[in-house]
Formats: sequence, structure tokens, C-alpha cells
Amino acid sequence: MQSRSAVIRLRSDFFKPVIHFVRKNPVTSAFCFVFLAGCILGAVFSSVGVFDEGYLHDTFSVFIESRRLSGFTGLFSSIFTPSLIFLILAFLCGFFVFGSAVAPVLIFVRGIGFGFCVGRIITSYGINGTLFWFFVILPGLFFSSAALIASCKASFDISLELLYQLKADMPQMRFHARLQPFFKCFLIMTAVTVFSSALEAALNLLIMPLINV
Repeated sequence: MQSRSAVIRLRSDFFKPVIHFVRKNPVTSAFCFVFLAGCILGAVFSSVGVFDEGYLHDTFSVFIESRRLSGFTGLFSSIFTPSLIFLILAFLCGFFVFGSAVAPVLIFVRGIGFGFCVGRIITSYGINGTLFWFFVILPGLFFSSAALIASCKASFDISLELLYQLKADMPQMRFHARLQPFFKCFLIMTAVTVFSSALEAALNLLIMPLINV
């Protein structure tokens, strides 16, 4: 009985911070779940034959080969560019009244892309693909996805503020007052994305030669 109660207490202590975070940050938590749902759907797409198998094999062979042969600058550029595009799209969402509806779609689409890529690597390369994902892709993915979610949350909030003020026919003083922290948030998230891309490029150069993919 004591061991069972200890296990229950351990589970409670583990989930307590998670529950506290969800209650304090419902929108951010929802965006996290949207991203995870996209990742799961992308992983399913990668394994159920939605796309031509020969095309996928050739595409990912090129992807792995470019990862193996590229230097740091080439790797960084190929990793950072798509992340930057999504950050820019998230930034623009903040200036449209319906940007709050588009922001979670961006997160979902990005999740599908990540899930599809990871699922395909694991399906094609087995245990070595799993190691490649865990040690090379996952660390940078954590930071880049967190940056995108935080950026979409900022755009979601300011877009709702703009929509509310337009509906209420109010002066947009509050909207203008929030622009400075909005810009600051995106500068910080861009810096985080630069770090995540550099981290993934460095891990790719260090670890990929040790993994037979």
C-alpha cells in the first residue's frame, strides 16, 4: 500500500506543474496541443502511402545526402529559412483582424511538416533514423517550435485586440501601445530560431558521421 501511494504521489507531483501551466496559459497550451496533433497527423501521413513511395524515397535520399555533404553554413541556411518563413507569416497575422484564426493553422501545418519528416526518417532508416531524430533534430526542434508557438500566441493576442477595438469602434491606443512588446517578442523569437538552427546544424556535423543513415 505504501509503494502504491508513493507511485500515486509521484504521478501527482509530475502532472501538477503541467496542470498549473495549462490553467495559467490556456491559449499557449492549446497551441502546443495543435502542434502535437499536426506532428501525429504528419507521422501518420508518412506511413500510410498517401504519397508516391518512389518519389518519397528519392526525396529523402536527397535530403539525407545533402545533410551528409553540407557544411555548417549550408546546413544552417536550409534549417533556418523555413523556420524564418513561418515566423514572418506569424508576425503578419498580428496585423489582420482574422490573424487569430490563421495563427493556429500555421502551427498545425508546421507540425504536419515536422511529423511527416520525422516519421519518414524513422520509417526509412529504423533505429538509426530514430537516433538521428533524437540526437540531431529534436534539440533544435524544441526551441524552434517553442519560438513559433510563442510568436503565434503574440499575434493571436494582438489580432484579437485589434478585432475587439474595431468592433467596439474604439480608438486604437491600446493596440498601438502593445506594438512595442509585440516587436520585441518577435526579435527574441527570431534570435531563438537562429540559435535552434545553429544547434541543429552543429549537432548534424558532430553526430551524423557516427550514425549510419
